Amino acid sequence: RNFTRNDPETIKGNWEPSFIHMEKMMKQDSDKLKSIGVNTVSVPVEYLFNKDSTYYLLEEDRCISNIVRAKEAGFAVLVSPNFVSAGGHNFERRGIVMTKERYLKISEEIALKWAGIAEEFNVEFFAPQNELDGVIKVNFARNNSEVAELTSAWHEQMLPKLKKVFNGKLMIKLTGVKEEYKTINAGGYDYIGITLFHRNKGLVAFREDVREQYSIIADISERNNISWLVSEAWFPYGKKIFYPVETNEDGESLNELQDEYYDISIQEYSEFAGNKPSGYIFCAWLMPGLDVKERTAANSLKAFFNRI
Repeated sequence: RNFTRNDPETIKGNWEPSFIHMEKMMKQDSDKLKSIGVNTVSVPVEYLFNKDSTYYLLEEDRCISNIVRAKEAGFAVLVSPNFVSAGGHNFERRGIVMTKERYLKISEEIALKWAGIAEEFNVEFFAPQNELDGVIKVNFARNNSEVAELTSAWHEQMLPKLKKVFNGKLMIKLTGVKEEYKTINAGGYDYIGITLFHRNKGLVAFREDVREQYSIIADISERNNISWLVSEAWFPYGKKIFYPVETNEDGESLNELQDEYYDISIQEYSEFAGNKPSGYIFCAWLMPGLDVKERTAANSLKAFFNRI
């Protein structure tokens, strides 16, 4: 199919981690997503590991079909391989035999494969891996400085390889950032993004955390002369299937406060005084316990997306 690239000036996005829910969303709710202002949808490609560190992907064809559906519906698309499964980041705890060298080699293989697929369909945005730093932190690093060093080195060596096969915009997609991450070299990429997660904090502590996250990621982006964004705003509220916790540290209902976490992150985004952000991607539309469909948070996102 002869799709063209259509890069939005500001990314107003959705991240739906499950290809099953992504497929359902594309079939049923494309118009509803557009009505709240979404211009970009993400296609996370989630790989799983066997105990011996061999890897596999469930239903590759359906992941590719989701790219096609999104492009046909007129959305810009972000594709990102993902190893952050519902089982968590920790290989040892999951009984998976994995070395750092093997993990980074696998990561390169998968990134280059999907960069090629993304190019085939003229996808707008590609992140070579979702939250590589999170996997490194749990499994292969002793401290935040090592996390930053390994994350930076992998993305640096991947950049020329990715540019040979993908001509769209390249994104580094991180978990929450720490002060030590300011050393990350992201030069040559187009975007650097962070995941916002409430971590079950109370609202006051969460606001402080958001301000710190924005300050650090803006500093990294300015030093590297690239754009920054919220590449995943993840505020689960506790349906057992995906997230077991139902109250925050203050004993308040995450279900009742989901919209307030969104509102805080949106307010701090809008009022950020430094190097201005270039987008915001929420998670998720349909997935139980993460969803915003027909919830108050969807109204907040609509008002926000219409404003930026």
